[in-house]
Amino acid sequence: MGGDKNDLLFEFEYIPISKIKNMDQISDEKLRSIPTVKESFLDAKKQLVFYSKGLMKKFGDQLKLKQYAVVSIGFDQLFFEEIPG
Repeated sequence: MGGDKNDLLFEFEYIPISKIKNMDQISDEKLRSIPTVKESFLDAKKQLVFYSKGLMKKFGDQLKLKQYAVVSIGFDQLFFEEIPG
């Protein structure tokens, strides 16, 4: 293996399954468009910006940061997005 190594930063948001009705009948694409899920992604992205600024201030150019927003609906469904740094 080898190659370049990255520093990973994850922000997790949890949505109780009770907040999403009929989840079993909704496609992944539609689940991502539900306001509660969209808000959770926005919250995760805001936190990533906050954390990454602190990390960049402390470590500067030696940091090869990859950032991921992760939203879980209960323990049944998990979505993620890589956030450009």
